[in-house]
Amino acid sequence: MAASISRRRMDPASLSMANLRTQRLFPLLAAFLSLALAAAATASANAPALHSDTAVSAAGYYQLKWSAPNGGTPVFELQEAPSASFNHIHPVYKGTDEASLLSGRRNGVYYYRVRVDAPSGAGPWSAPVKVTVEHQPLARAFLFFGIGAVVFLATLGLVVVGNLRGQKES
Repeated sequence: MAASISRRRMDPASLSMANLRTQRLFPLLAAFLSLALAAAATASANAPALHSDTAVSAAGYYQLKWSAPNGGTPVFELQEAPSASFNHIHPVYKGTDEASLLSGRRNGVYYYRVRVDAPSGAGPWSAPVKVTVEHQPLARAFLFFGIGAVVFLATLGLVVVGNLRGQKES
């Protein structure tokens, strides 16, 4: 069996109507897109800028700094989470300071975000900052302790031997 293909012919009147609809729709879509982009830019412009002094902390402490988007001394809210999705948040700080020193964190990855908490409502969140905590291994700590003990004992031995020689000569 042969399949029949029918070709529909568009008349010029229907083509001009489709063109007219497209010409009317395009400016509306462009206006909507520009408003959406402007709203997103305004929201991100009003969010505080958050920075960490290190991306990887071997000592277990680090400092987070942020700044007010429009100046002034607003109240900031800083949150910590174990993932970038911020499903399980932990409030870290709320106040007017523009920095926080964090310590006592276990090995792992931590994500932070900050926003302005105004009486008129909370502002948008900052871009998240990721900090990885990787403490020095315990074996390395014991190695340094052992080296320190050897140096201490050698120094003590030299002092004692020098003192005994000094007493024999006198």
